[in-house]
Amino acid sequence: MKRHRFSASKRELAGHCLWWADPDNELPEDTVGPAALIGTAFHTCAERTILACGERVDPFAICEEMELAPEHHDAVQIRYDGAYEAIKAKAQIPGIQVEVKYAYSKVNGRILKAEGPRDYSDAKPWELVGTVDIAYIQDGTLVIEDWKTGRKPPRARWALQLHMLGAAAHRAMGALGHTLDGNVRVVVLHVLPDGTVNEDSYTLSGEELQRECETLDALLEQLGGHPEPKGGDHCTSLYCPARRVCPSTQGAMLTMPTSIPTIMTMEDAASWRKKLDLVRAAADALEKELKQYVDKHGDLDMGDGRGWGPVSQTRDKLTLNAKAFAYLKRKLNKEKLEEAAPRSISKSSLKKALGSDLDKTLEHLTTLDAVEQSTSVRYQLKKYVPRED
Repeated sequence: MKRHRFSASKRELAGHCLWWADPDNELPEDTVGPAALIGTAFHTCAERTILACGERVDPFAICEEMELAPEHHDAVQIRYDGAYEAIKAKAQIPGIQVEVKYAYSKVNGRILKAEGPRDYSDAKPWELVGTVDIAYIQDGTLVIEDWKTGRKPPRARWALQLHMLGAAAHRAMGALGHTLDGNVRVVVLHVLPDGTVNEDSYTLSGEELQRECETLDALLEQLGGHPEPKGGDHCTSLYCPARRVCPSTQGAMLTMPTSIPTIMTMEDAASWRKKLDLVRAAADALEKELKQYVDKHGDLDMGDGRGWGPVSQTRDKLTLNAKAFAYLKRKLNKEKLEEAAPRSISKSSLKKALGSDLDKTLEHLTTLDAVEQSTSVRYQLKKYVPRED
């Protein structure tokens, strides 16, 4: 069990509920999924490249250092290779800083001493914390940038995590004597699986920064008063570290009817809609527990000859490099397949276009390094086979 600190990555969740951040509430240890581990490894590659003034690093060595499972090494390598030129360009920015950890309180902002990722041991109990991937000053404006490797990060205009970091960093840099204007430019650097970097930025005005500071001060005030859990759609739409123990989600499960209720009024409908969000959150938490259990102990015996557990699925992924793209363009007699680079096409689309010639085409694409296998895991019902220890 551990206590969960209010960090910038939970800024949006904090606007809905603060029970999870109450220092008196102990939460279960949470496991980190593959997507987060891949993101952390990429962040480390980018950080070390910038610190080395743009010199390439070895992603595989970093993956091994972080004890990342071998099946995820390629995902880090591909992202890093594709994003390398963008990372190298960042390394040339004068005065650039990377992985800067900030603390925010009602009276000031400051830079924390840290030994590694997510190390906020230098922060005081009453301080909010967060890490800026990239920070520098350009023409008097503080710029903070954040690498994102997930599917669809928010636009910079609405990225509350960066708004909180902007407020903390602006206070901290001003306290260190830097001459700044009243604005902060926040930048989202979205790294796609192929390494393409999409950049989106927004400049927070002094007035917007002041509003963010007022909001953070109000949240700190609430946190000091032992906030109550507040259930809602944020329980499912946002990640919450307290899902498995939150009184709201547990209470919703206990109050669910054994049969479908008849909804008579608008108030009834709204009440059941809120409960539905909480039940979904509780169900998600329970499913996560079940997955962790079968990963450790083996498939569940459902008692009818069936079991429930992980099933690996492998499929061919086609990523068209220049040679493969030119080959398919000639073969399909298409003037234009896709302008994005690196280009990709699904196996089903290729089969529809080629028909019986698919196997031979795939064989040739493999020689052009355009076919790779990706493995995913699904948890589902299947024939039960007892685990052999």
